[in-house]
Amino acid sequence: MPIRRFCALLGISALSAAFGTLSLDLTLTAAPAQAQGVAVPLDITNPSVAVQWDNPALRSDDRQSFVSMELESLPQSLSNPGDGLRFHVKLRNNGEERISNINVVLRRGEAQHSAAEMRRIMALNAGAYTAAHYQAPVDFSLEPGESREFWVEAPTNSDQPGSFPIKDPGIYPIFFGLDGTTNHTGTVQLTSQRFLLSAGPLGGTNTNPGQPSAEETHDAEESATSSEVSGTGLSLVLPLSAYVDIIPGETGEAPGDTPLVLYSDDLADQLSAGGRLGELLKTYKTYLQGENNPIRSSACLAIDPALLDAVHRMTKGYTVANSRPAIETSGQRLRDSWNSHNSQSGEHPGSGSAAAQQWLDELTSLASNTCVVSLPWANTDLNAVAASNNPWLMREALGRGPELISSILNTSTVENVVIPGNGYITPATVRSLGWATSGSAQSVTDFSTKIEKDFEAEAQRRGTQNSQDSETSLNDENMPSSAPLAPPVPSLENAVSVLVAGNTVWDSNRVDRFTQLAPGIRAVSYHASLAASLGETGEHPDTPAYANPDARYDARLDSPAARDSIAAGALAMSLTETSNQSQQHSGPVLMMPPAELSTSTAESILQTAASLYASGRAESLSLSDYLTPDPQQAAALNATPEAADNAPPTAEVGSPYPDPGIISDTEILQASREAGFSDDLTRLLSNDPTIALTRYAFTAPLRQEVLRTLSVCDRHAASTYQAAVQRTGDRLKENRERLLALGRAVTLIPPGGVYTRTSDSSPLLVVAENRLPLPVETVVQYRAPSGVTLQTPGSVRIPASGSITVQLTPKIPPEHDRTQLQLWLSTGDGAAISSPVDITVQNRANFFSTSGLALIVLSALALILVFRVGRHSKRLKHRGVSHPAAAPFRPHYPDNEQNGPREPY
Repeated sequence: MPIRRFCALLGISALSAAFGTLSLDLTLTAAPAQAQGVAVPLDITNPSVAVQWDNPALRSDDRQSFVSMELESLPQSLSNPGDGLRFHVKLRNNGEERISNINVVLRRGEAQHSAAEMRRIMALNAGAYTAAHYQAPVDFSLEPGESREFWVEAPTNSDQPGSFPIKDPGIYPIFFGLDGTTNHTGTVQLTSQRFLLSAGPLGGTNTNPGQPSAEETHDAEESATSSEVSGTGLSLVLPLSAYVDIIPGETGEAPGDTPLVLYSDDLADQLSAGGRLGELLKTYKTYLQGENNPIRSSACLAIDPALLDAVHRMTKGYTVANSRPAIETSGQRLRDSWNSHNSQSGEHPGSGSAAAQQWLDELTSLASNTCVVSLPWANTDLNAVAASNNPWLMREALGRGPELISSILNTSTVENVVIPGNGYITPATVRSLGWATSGSAQSVTDFSTKIEKDFEAEAQRRGTQNSQDSETSLNDENMPSSAPLAPPVPSLENAVSVLVAGNTVWDSNRVDRFTQLAPGIRAVSYHASLAASLGETGEHPDTPAYANPDARYDARLDSPAARDSIAAGALAMSLTETSNQSQQHSGPVLMMPPAELSTSTAESILQTAASLYASGRAESLSLSDYLTPDPQQAAALNATPEAADNAPPTAEVGSPYPDPGIISDTEILQASREAGFSDDLTRLLSNDPTIALTRYAFTAPLRQEVLRTLSVCDRHAASTYQAAVQRTGDRLKENRERLLALGRAVTLIPPGGVYTRTSDSSPLLVVAENRLPLPVETVVQYRAPSGVTLQTPGSVRIPASGSITVQLTPKIPPEHDRTQLQLWLSTGDGAAISSPVDITVQNRANFFSTSGLALIVLSALALILVFRVGRHSKRLKHRGVSHPAAAPFRPHYPDNEQNGPREPY
């Protein structure tokens, strides 16, 4: 192993070991606003890591419970004080003892006025809920393994004895628990959950989640047109995102799209009726209908372009398989090998084309009169992409999405907006956001043409270099260096806005929700506590990096319905904060749910939004208006030092607390290698006017696969983190194997055995083969002993799916007998592509020193033998015996046989 690679590996190993030691001392205090990288993916089973996900000091009374409880239905709002509360409860005894004397216990805390304080009380035990108490017996016992369902009703009239008094409007934290008796424990708290209850006009009038009442819809429409309403501005981001399990190794085709090959039909299930994406889109349509609907004018669909691209391709048919067909080594074109059928891959046609078409039609109809904005490609982690220092990777992450969405949905998108999936950016990411700028709406063709020209210009700028390193970028053990291309600097009028949680930006020059990070790049913050509560919903609740560790606990201790009520209550409470002109959260509110939003949560928060608009507490505000500073704010931003030309970023940005779902340095390094090799492969290829496919279009899916491996999907949920890490590792490994196969598609075929030169000027002939669908412009590189040189052509153009003979002239000193050469193909700037091949060259100058002498000896022996045979033939002829070869055949017998002695020969 080369010394350079050994030292690099040693350094990584030392860094990993150091991290493993230091991780035992991790604390949950606020971190400075800077990048917080880790060497390797964190092991969630390690106690020092697990505490970042779930503080064991919180909700301690529920952690050891042997009773599971689900609140199937619960009230989220109370229209009038005194109305009854009704709960549908499902219980299961998971212990080994019978439970009797079961009581339902309701406790209430004081009305909350801050989303942050609300999150803290949600994490506390029963002792924090002292404002009211209610207890009611349950008329059954639970045997071991038994499950029961029942309804609970509690009056809230404060004048009624034994009621659960709620008489003032507000948002209240509710403790719902169960007490019971076993033979060994006596009467103990069995389990409990928390939720929020909105009382009075703040909660609206509809207590059935999922469908706004006709009265609410009418009131909302009236409030939107009434000039007397002056509530807090509320803007809604409604995400549509899902992980797409495309099998790695996809490359581009032309003129049509590359056939889609998926690992499973999971996406089809999500798009179908009853699936998450299908029901989520249906929910959006329900709440966005109506001409004067304030939700419609304030909501913006945030679409994952990778998801939309996959759905669009599904409508044309797709394949489900275990793997892609292997790339043939010879006798077949590369593009044919990928699209050929391989029975060993277990492939079969996908079943979701019709569902995909219906979903796409409904989305197109909804997007035609609704705001649309693009998420990063595959909801990738922009901080990890920036750390890879690959500009083409960042351009794919930010630039392709808006144009693709506009093309497929035939609608415009909100431009120059970046929505990081993990809610924050690092200082190293700030400058890279310039790639999100666009002067005007462009089509996908325009984007592809522009990036093709930029890549050509960058390749020419790199020039031609000579390299003696046969290692490809896939084997580079060093962390990525600085990016070769600087992103553009947007103008102040065309500034890029990045939406981040409010507690991830520290800057003395902050202007309300705006912070100028660099020339043409500004951060626009949203309510961090609200976003954290929204993230803790669904089947796999998130633990956002910006969530305060004082309130981090396993959200699955509460049922989905309870967590939905917390999210809805946090939304209403965030408007209460801003209407009170809180110093930290003054101004309008942006609702930023998790990218993989569940249907039940969407119904809950949209119902709450409808109620807030109807009550006049919220005023419709578009996303564009939320992102745009008013004249006074714009003047203050332009006066900050960060707005000056060529000013370095000075604002502190980053996660304020440890990020348990952060993508590690080892994963970033591997992704950077693969992205770099994709760039090398692109520079190797050449465009041909007779071929519709371009070189960048051919390799673009390879970069998109790297973005997919760096996706934040499932990365910030404790229940899916380990599976997400495993998926990242597996996909990076499989993608690397496909990239190596692509490299082997452009190769040298050396002459077999030892190549003997007849003279010092004799050329060395090798065949260069290209099984890619585009021509390649390559350079032959070599490694040779000291004093040996090899004259190579400056550049070799190999036709698409063809081969060419390359003539090389070695200059070998006379004292060399046999010379070992190592040859490989590289790009013009020296990046190795093909695997090296070994060739042994026999020098003619030394031919008579060893093997030549042996040949002379053999020749002499042959002449002696011929001379002796000739003399023997003459002797036989002199005796009258013809040459044995001309003598007639005569049978002969041994002397001891009856026919007598054999005749002389």
